[in-house]
Amino acid sequence: SSLKAEGGGDLPEHVVAGLAEGISGLDWDDKAKLKLVFLLGDAAPHLDYGAESDVTPVLAAAKAKGIVIGAIACGDKLGAEGDAFWKKVADETQ
Repeated sequence: SSLKAEGGGDLPEHVVAGLAEGISGLDWDDKAKLKLVFLLGDAAPHLDYGAESDVTPVLAAAKAKGIVIGAIACGDKLGAEGDAFWKKVADETQ
C-alpha cells in the first residue's frame, strides 16, 4: 500500500522499474507457500533506459525468491515488442 505511481506522459512505461520494486522493494515472507506478482499493463515497456531496462536480473531475483509473475497485457498499444516482453516475463517465472 505504500507504492505510488508517478511521472509518465509518454506511451512506453518504465515497466522494469515497477516490477523491480515489487520483487526487491517489498518484504516477502520466505515461508509463504505461494508468492505472486501480477504485472498489469497497457503499453510497451521502455527498453531504452540502458541497464535499467534489462528485465533479466529482475526475473532472476523473482525466481530466486520463488515468486511467480502473472503478466496481464491489455489494450491495443503493446505492439509486438510489448507482447514479447509480457510473454517473456510470464514464461520465465512460469
